[in-house]
Amino acid sequence: MCAPSRAPGAVQGDLVLHCGESTEGFHLSNLVVVDVASGWIELEPIWGVGAVGVGAGVEHIHRRLPVPLRVTVGVVPATVKGRLRAAQVPLDVQNAILSHAAGSVGESYGVGYPTSVLLEAVSKINYTAT
Repeated sequence: MCAPSRAPGAVQGDLVLHCGESTEGFHLSNLVVVDVASGWIELEPIWGVGAVGVGAGVEHIHRRLPVPLRVTVGVVPATVKGRLRAAQVPLDVQNAILSHAAGSVGESYGVGYPTSVLLEAVSKINYTAT
């Protein structure tokens, strides 16, 4: 388990998908963000899970936080998923290791750009990765 930063503005967040039993199609999501130091919670509804909507949601939350936002990039599940996939670990075993349901959005973790490229991109948007 990672020890979270206790500095105000160091947030942890996740998307909650309101999609029923399947992630197929378009659905409402909530971006849930918690300031670790204070326990302050922000919720932002997002239509879908696309990067533009999520990015706008992060910006809306950023404006409402009572302290400056410091972003901690959560890449662990995607990194582990990518490594499991590269090692040709069967999908059902990957899901068991990461506590993902079959057919969930977690099955797409680790697909796409390497973590180093993602971290470089985040560094360009004037947020401090901690």
